[in-house]
Amino acid sequence: MEVAERVGELVELDVSAHAHGAMLRRRGVPTATKLLCLTLLYGPGRMPLRMIAENAARLDIAHVSEPALLRRMANAAPWLAHVADHMLRHGMDRHAEQQPMTDWPGASREQADRRRHEVDMARAFIVDFAPWPVDAFNEQQVHWLLCVRWNYVAATLKEGSHLRPVDEDPSPMERTRRLAHLIAASL
Repeated sequence: MEVAERVGELVELDVSAHAHGAMLRRRGVPTATKLLCLTLLYGPGRMPLRMIAENAARLDIAHVSEPALLRRMANAAPWLAHVADHMLRHGMDRHAEQQPMTDWPGASREQADRRRHEVDMARAFIVDFAPWPVDAFNEQQVHWLLCVRWNYVAATLKEGSHLRPVDEDPSPMERTRRLAHLIAASL
């Protein structure tokens, strides 16, 4: 719950979850923070869905069945991608040499597209092990991205999900697992 609350300090979880279709109905899972907790238990926590559903009910986090939890997590993948992108952007901004241009009011479309491209390169380097984007980041950003990649690999090592071929399109649940790992690794 602590990790989800830290992410919630950086991202508007409820608003973004609703916008990306992860929390259209609050039945069983009352808040986006609690949905993020469940996905973190599934990804970095390595818990099977049945145990997550049982523990969530026991701890009064959520009251959902295993099939409902499966659907919720599969539908959460686009939202988790948004949260992961936001976490990567925030991490790169902390280590940038100057204030990021996309956060300024009135940033141009070209600047926003460049920023989105940087986040895509960072995510591909961490999750899909794409080649290092030469001269795309400054030294502090490179160090931070290497740390996040190391954390991601360490978290996924036992599962072997990082060994999946890059060109293979992962299932929604595999995407959810990868994105939950990335969110946890980027803190």
